[in-house]
Amino acid sequence: MIVLFWACNLLSHTHTGIRSVAQAVTWRFEIRRKAVMPVPNKPRTFSVFDVRTNIEGQYLPVLILDDLHGSPQVSREWVSFALNEILTGTTLQRLRAAAFAVGMLHDFLVLHEKNRVLTAEELQVLILKFFAARGNGTMLDEDGSDPTGLYWTSVNYRTYLRDQDNIYRFSRWCVDRFGYVPLFRLADTRQESVTLMKQNFQNSAMGQRDFFFHLARHRSQQKAVLPGLGRRKSRRRKEAVGNERPIPQDELCRLIAETPSIVQRMVFILGAFGGPRISEQLHLWRDDVLPGRFRPHLFPDDVASDVPLVVLAHPTESTYTGRLTTGSVTRLEALRSRYRLRPRCLDEKDPLFAGWKGMAEDNPLRHISQVFWISEEWAKVYYQHYEALLKQVYPRVPNGVLNSHPFLLINDDPKTQHFGQPLKMSNIKKGWERACRRIGVEPYTGPYTLHSLRHKYVHFLKGSGFRPDEIQRLVHHGSVEAHDGYGKDASRLNMRLRELPLRPAVLELSLEGL
Repeated sequence: MIVLFWACNLLSHTHTGIRSVAQAVTWRFEIRRKAVMPVPNKPRTFSVFDVRTNIEGQYLPVLILDDLHGSPQVSREWVSFALNEILTGTTLQRLRAAAFAVGMLHDFLVLHEKNRVLTAEELQVLILKFFAARGNGTMLDEDGSDPTGLYWTSVNYRTYLRDQDNIYRFSRWCVDRFGYVPLFRLADTRQESVTLMKQNFQNSAMGQRDFFFHLARHRSQQKAVLPGLGRRKSRRRKEAVGNERPIPQDELCRLIAETPSIVQRMVFILGAFGGPRISEQLHLWRDDVLPGRFRPHLFPDDVASDVPLVVLAHPTESTYTGRLTTGSVTRLEALRSRYRLRPRCLDEKDPLFAGWKGMAEDNPLRHISQVFWISEEWAKVYYQHYEALLKQVYPRVPNGVLNSHPFLLINDDPKTQHFGQPLKMSNIKKGWERACRRIGVEPYTGPYTLHSLRHKYVHFLKGSGFRPDEIQRLVHHGSVEAHDGYGKDASRLNMRLRELPLRPAVLELSLEGL
């Protein structure tokens, strides 16, 4: 664990005096105009200090914000975010820039918006106004006066995009870690988001000095502000769970039965009868599949059963790393210390990148959720494949390869040079295409898409009488506010699911010779 050698509380107490000095030097007298004018782009309601850590002499930029009463307070959200960034290799210079960007957003909220309480919809508008101010500057008059009190000059395009990225990443961290309302609505693709923000910047440079002109122009485009976490450029439509025609049951069973790869079968079975996204499956560790008797150990609101348990853990924050007892080491830290790896949701250029869209957590204390199976029989078929993977495939993988990562799903083709390496998204996509063609259907037409597995899961729940809020819980698709209303009912939901009539058309799947 990272330890801050000199306490943030000390910074909080000394900040008032330091800030007073800082404010004193940010004001200068203009003799000719006989007016007091602040220096542009100086902090008004925040400060940033470098604090030494115990990681090889590294320093951590700490962000201090004025609270509603004007008292300086260390931002715990920022400290949490910054510690994570340090662990993932972010440079001190980039972190300082991120801290300054978040601080300027705080200045904007306090000085321009007067600290008023904002709705979720108004947050989207606030972000557009903020970035318009960053692109245009706010000193509107020729004499340099500024009715907003911000005194910002316009910034270049590179700084503009850097601030977008920094604030976006901080917002996503707060959403995933603390359950906050997101500052951004995500675009369908990264390219669409970048294009929109580029247009915003270009419009700001057209000599139009109206601070609010962006707001009127882009009200209808608020849904696309910044790129989504862990999402590559894609031509696919935005996810609309449950609104597409699911793959027919008999064809799905044939597709699974005729797939020769144990690992690919596991992906298809879990997606269709457990509902997780493909990206969530790629983050699974070998310790994430357990006998059902361990349910109450990880999910106190559930009870033991003979239905296999599959744990969906947050790829960076989860403290479940294979031990049932509560620990403090996160998956990010475990990957770094044990395997010299990074979570598969951080670097889009990494060949192992899997993405992470985020999900509601069934056990927020450990940042984990569980798969809610819609078929007990298919859950047991999945566990049979899991055991076959452990007993038939893993022993053939060279120890050096198998011990180099903790991930469950691997390339299980011994004929390739990547045998035993973590399964890639591209492997799954190619495997799906081959599986579709084996049963005589064209992949990615009609219901024959990878995401149709999740659609099938939701479609079955709807047809079985589950309420929308219950379906949100089962697919971990609900907001934190909605999740709070469910109560501790995992055992009730699992009991209802066990009573459903769905049965596999193919109970005997051959595991020999795979």
